Amino acid sequence: MANFGAASGTAERLVPEDCDLFNDREWRAICDRLELSSRQAEVVVRVICGQGDRAIANSLGISCATVRAHLHRVFETLEVNDRVSLLVLVFRVLRSFDR
Repeated sequence: MANFGAASGTAERLVPEDCDLFNDREWRAICDRLELSSRQAEVVVRVICGQGDRAIANSLGISCATVRAHLHRVFETLEVNDRVSLLVLVFRVLRSFDR
């Protein structure tokens, strides 16, 4: 499960500022429900907000191969096949909070 900075006393922003799809509280709840690690959450939120592998790698200071490795593991764990399926799953989880 993700261990975000806010839990350890820092107020680090989880959702990139140029992404207005959800706020940090909603993203924490989604990550908890999906049981994403902190690094997986950092990668997935950027995918959901439309960033490609290179942009994700640059923003996180990792290689494109590492981004793809994280995504491969997320796809396996969540039993999705691609980024579109991941996006659909994330928004299904988000909508489930309203019910």
